Amino acid sequence: MDTMGTPRELLDGFSAAIASSSADLAAVCTPDVEFRDSMAEVSGIAAVGEYLKAWWTAFPDATVSIDDIVTSGDQAVGRMLYRGTQTGPLVGPAGEIPATGKPVELRGAGWITIRDGKIARFDGYYDTMTMMVQLGVVPMPANV
Repeated sequence: MDTMGTPRELLDGFSAAIASSSADLAAVCTPDVEFRDSMAEVSGIAAVGEYLKAWWTAFPDATVSIDDIVTSGDQAVGRMLYRGTQTGPLVGPAGEIPATGKPVELRGAGWITIRDGKIARFDGYYDTMTMMVQLGVVPMPANV
């Protein structure tokens, strides 16, 4: 069985897959991988790839960096920073956000569960509201 190895290698490989359609999800994920974030909950490599297409289309120049990884047993979590410019439409559960040409910096965390040396589950937690403000979809909240 081809495995990636360390949690760092798995998170780096998965962050490359999040950022680019050319990355190989099968290299870092189990075939039945579970993926959850604020916009989707899907299972299986094909479904994860299909979901990520919306992000690859909207942010073709995206990069994802991972910092401060903490591991415990078969789990690891790392702080993530997703950067990109929205040059294509972003299709989500609430509809489509047309291309804005605006850059985003989306901060969050990725929590993985490892099985057989690959990611069996990914839970993404990130600041979607700040991204919507950066894209101009919602106004900047007033200071409370």
